[in-house]
Amino acid sequence: MAAGLGLAVAGGVGLADTVGSPTSLGVASRVSVFVPIGEYSDVEFGLTGMTGIHDPYHSLRFWYGNLDLKYKWKPDTYTSWTIQGEALINSRAVDDGAGSTRSIVSGGGFLSADLQFYKVLTVGIRGDWSEAPYAADDRVYGGTAWFGYYPVEESMALRFHVQHHVANSPSSGRMAFNTVALQILFSLGPHRAHPF
Repeated sequence: MAAGLGLAVAGGVGLADTVGSPTSLGVASRVSVFVPIGEYSDVEFGLTGMTGIHDPYHSLRFWYGNLDLKYKWKPDTYTSWTIQGEALINSRAVDDGAGSTRSIVSGGGFLSADLQFYKVLTVGIRGDWSEAPYAADDRVYGGTAWFGYYPVEESMALRFHVQHHVANSPSSGRMAFNTVALQILFSLGPHRAHPF
């Protein structure tokens, strides 16, 4: 078992602040735990939190909470299954324009599965949904399928995505759209010490 902890603190001058006074600090933290659960499988849990000022005019604060999970089964170097998901909750105070504030709570998340075969090829699917941070009634949900090719082990990937999403909004109604994308991913630097 391995665990990690991260903390970040940031501050500065707000974009709307014309006198140059510093805004309140923003803070983000993350805790993750990696657990081998068998000879060929591992699981990783993560919890992230963040807070800061999102409205410098009224000094209104937001809070984010995020929970993520990743399970990987890899019986050999040519085959693996990776299942991962994430859930996010957002809470923020907003000015209603009449001199008082109200709270908005919204969220989002995804769940995906990825199958690696022949060592350098993958196929996968993902379902996701999200609500807008300033209006929980504005929602987008959809699904994605992809085919991936890893020409240089796991440090570079080419993925062809096909996505279908539906947006629902009280002001503009329902709108469906499709996208096709070619994604190029690469990583530099040291790799983790565990098989993830």
